[in-house]
Amino acid sequence: MFNIFRDIGIKFSKVTCAYLLFALFGVLLVYPLFLGRALYWGDILLYFEPMHHFEREALLSGRIPLWNPYLLGGQPFVGNPQMWVFYPTTPLLAFVPAWVYLNIVCYASLVLCGICFYHFLFRWTRSHWASLMGGMTYMGSACLIARLQFPPMVMSAPFCPLLLLLLDRQLDAPHFKNIVKIAVTVGLLVLAAHPQMAYFIIGVSVIYTGLRLWDYASQQEPERVVLWWIKRCLPLLFALVWGVGLSAVQVLPVLQLTRESPRVDMDVKEANRFYMEPKQLLTLLLPHYWGHPATGDYSGRGNAWEPAIFVGWLPLVFIGAAVKSFRRRRVVAFWFVVAGVSIWLAFGMHGGLFSLAFYYLPGLNRFHDPARFLYLTTLAFAFLTGIGAKAVVAKGGVARGAILACCVALPLIVFSVEWNPTIPYQRLDYTPQITQNPLTKGGRLYIPHYVNLWRRFVNYNDYGRNDRRTTQAFMNTLIPNIGLRYRTEMVYGYEPVPIAAPLILEGMMTLELDRGEPIATRLMSILNGTTLIQVSEEDVFNARLKPLLKQGGVIAYHNRDSLGEAWLAKYVRRVEGRRRIQAALTDSEFNPALEAIVTLGDDDRRSEELDTLEGASPEGVSANAVSVERKEADSMVLSVDAGEKPSFLVVSMAAYPGWRADCDGSPLSIYRTDAAIIGMAVPAGKHTITLRFKPSAYRVGLFFSLLTLSSILGCFGYLWVLQRGVKSQGRRVLEEDADEKE
Repeated sequence: MFNIFRDIGIKFSKVTCAYLLFALFGVLLVYPLFLGRALYWGDILLYFEPMHHFEREALLSGRIPLWNPYLLGGQPFVGNPQMWVFYPTTPLLAFVPAWVYLNIVCYASLVLCGICFYHFLFRWTRSHWASLMGGMTYMGSACLIARLQFPPMVMSAPFCPLLLLLLDRQLDAPHFKNIVKIAVTVGLLVLAAHPQMAYFIIGVSVIYTGLRLWDYASQQEPERVVLWWIKRCLPLLFALVWGVGLSAVQVLPVLQLTRESPRVDMDVKEANRFYMEPKQLLTLLLPHYWGHPATGDYSGRGNAWEPAIFVGWLPLVFIGAAVKSFRRRRVVAFWFVVAGVSIWLAFGMHGGLFSLAFYYLPGLNRFHDPARFLYLTTLAFAFLTGIGAKAVVAKGGVARGAILACCVALPLIVFSVEWNPTIPYQRLDYTPQITQNPLTKGGRLYIPHYVNLWRRFVNYNDYGRNDRRTTQAFMNTLIPNIGLRYRTEMVYGYEPVPIAAPLILEGMMTLELDRGEPIATRLMSILNGTTLIQVSEEDVFNARLKPLLKQGGVIAYHNRDSLGEAWLAKYVRRVEGRRRIQAALTDSEFNPALEAIVTLGDDDRRSEELDTLEGASPEGVSANAVSVERKEADSMVLSVDAGEKPSFLVVSMAAYPGWRADCDGSPLSIYRTDAAIIGMAVPAGKHTITLRFKPSAYRVGLFFSLLTLSSILGCFGYLWVLQRGVKSQGRRVLEEDADEKE
């Protein structure tokens, strides 16, 4: 087997040959990426490419991107659950453009999926051909290939078979080095930045480990079972905690952001966004039964990639052959159960099981899209493919194995390229005219109802045309988050886990604008919305919006009520409770230039410094000056002249734990102001105000991650020294034996 290279005088091990075949298979699956083309459709252009474009600029300037000022009045970047800032591939982003980086990460992740699954399967089959075919089924499955527009999901996928393999090794032959490797694997899985995939992978690994431990426990003496369980489980629990500690720099900021987001209130109906209908199981045999967006005729519910389950046709035969091992091998039965239960869960609320799991399975209520349970189905199918393939390959030689491997690979190759449309990378260099016009510089852009534009260019049923004109028209819309590529700050934006307060404020702005209420422009000014973009022929009826320009169907309006990035309010009013705050903001008498609505919550200790401002009359107070001296992504320096009386400084930046302020070097208290932004009480006179984003969750997480990394490196060093000592001792024994024989 794998001896074809010997005919030309090259000697490779069977494992090396498998690696080369996986690398070649990966090239065939995504060959357009090797032809100077870039992924662009859907989440790539609207989210991941712009975000990594911003991250690349931050890395080139020598800083870690903690804060993203361009979306929704500012959002955390470290803490974003889909940004892998601390993943080992991130330094590469400083050397290549974002689109190249995404191509490399996607391809490398697919190859790693095949390699890791190959080793996991070989542990159970002891057949290189069977392991190769199972690995190909996993890495070429529609479930993974269709997710290339969502890279962190594919990046997380290799760690599932790797984690299962390491757990097998630890259970078969307990050793400290396995514990260290399991911890590193868990840490990298979390740092790959897709919490839902990490939840699935760790969950199935825990159940898998419990099943294997149960088998081992049945072989122990009854009086020693409890002690045996403790000895086996404690090291694994320690490895899990160790791995989470390694990724604490990602975990703690994510947990902090989740607390500030709408996710905490999600119910089962909101979570039931994309699910599989039972009739969509037909795509397991006929991948185009319901059409495909590549051919513009997809007629299934939702989108085509969430319920994607195609793994090829020959693997289905192998899965059928694996049924023979169902009763003899408990692990085979386990993966059949995983496949069945995960399909049932993928049906969402219509299947019933998902509704129960949502409320009773810890942590599941933080995730949506039940169709993503099909990842576990794909994982089970790939394992069963290897089990069934072993029985077939064992009866033949190299020729049969090669032919069967080709039959597994070919359908996956044929149906893979169509999932991810690409464009020549040069088209990404296009810059929309609206971002170059000096009239729209400064402040933030605001596009109400951008979802309507999104639906025009991002159609689940049809990928549409990818010619130059269509691509440029798409980028001209500046719908989220395209504007981030051009350093354009936006009132709107898309984040999977956003800060709730500015998102609610943006929704209020849109509602008041639709009603034609004058307060809409004042609400815009709170988030520094200076320019409203209307991508239609319909005019906006608001006297406070001045038409600026019209280019290519895009109409820009200037907000006459714009206040800039920071301003001084004359007095403050304390309002508590979300509904009362919203009522105060939408009151026709409210003017953010004069009044600041401050929220303290249950903390009354800080209210004393506001007493001199609360309820004061604005009459007779002269205009005060605020100027921005320096601004970076996560810091701002302001020059403030408060005049003869204390004033309240309002900064149009989303209020979030981690912002620190000082006045001439002395710390200032920060208040949530106007429902969503930052406010500070400034004493009389001229001052220099400095704002910096230094979140405690990041600093604590970084400390624990570095501490854990140091301990892991120390353990690897100790094991390496120990291994070298054993080898040198073995050589010494052999030399002594040789001397004795002489």
